[in-house]
Amino acid sequence: MRIKRVTIFLFFVTFSCTQKSEEGVQLAFKYEPGMAYKYEMTDVVVDKFGNQETDTMSVNVFQDQSITIAVAEKNKDDVYDLISSMIVTNDSAVYSENFPKEKRERKSMVGHKNRFDIKMSSNGKIFDVKGEDEKSTKFYEEAYKSNHPNFPDKKISPGYKWNKNVYINYGDDAPFRVTTKFKLIGFETVENEHCAVVSFRSRAKRDSDLTNSEYNKNGYQKWLWSIETISNGKIYFSSKKGYLILKKRLMVFNSKSEIIDKEGKKRNTYSVKHDQETIRLTGIDKLEN
Repeated sequence: MRIKRVTIFLFFVTFSCTQKSEEGVQLAFKYEPGMAYKYEMTDVVVDKFGNQETDTMSVNVFQDQSITIAVAEKNKDDVYDLISSMIVTNDSAVYSENFPKEKRERKSMVGHKNRFDIKMSSNGKIFDVKGEDEKSTKFYEEAYKSNHPNFPDKKISPGYKWNKNVYINYGDDAPFRVTTKFKLIGFETVENEHCAVVSFRSRAKRDSDLTNSEYNKNGYQKWLWSIETISNGKIYFSSKKGYLILKKRLMVFNSKSEIIDKEGKKRNTYSVKHDQETIRLTGIDKLEN
């Protein structure tokens, strides 16, 4: 009789745990209007480049940024008006020995600021982004918009996958599509917060003829350029409190150029850039009036 009771008890415990796992969790932003969510970002960029027939040069850039997401308001359709502000607090570079000394001088980015006005729904869908100018807006779309989480409107369990498409405009060309694949891979405790861990990955390749473009300042007779961008990382998100705790991302840029210069000489160049970025929540404050 005791064995039977233990068996029944274990059955209910197992059933209860399975049921809880199957119920899953619904992820959504729960920003509070009038609050500012503050983050620190560390960014390490390793850039290797050169002509394919010569030695490779490299430069390593180390940068820190302070990021504030200010929540202006939330309307009846659960759409937030956000102001994302970034300021560079540290910026340094290390060059390879064969890097030309006359090209090592670079203007420090310390103090450089960016601001973006964003309209975003509670599930993370971005409806509109406005930077200070067209260049900064495109920068946001290329660097951040594609890997920003767009959560499903339902409860999900570990193993659930979903996709997100972002379309980026490049001049008169048709909008360029970037598809990001997301997956809920489990749960972890980070900074004393119970977090859902979401992985993401995207790959995009673009080919361009820059011969007659504004970028051809050297008068090349021919300039064909291609770039492949691979982005992957993890998002640690508090499902209870509804905001990002930690984000880790690695972006890899592989670019190549086929050039015929103005003297008719043919040459190929390449660049491989690794951009390792970590964003961590540091505090939440009330907005100043």
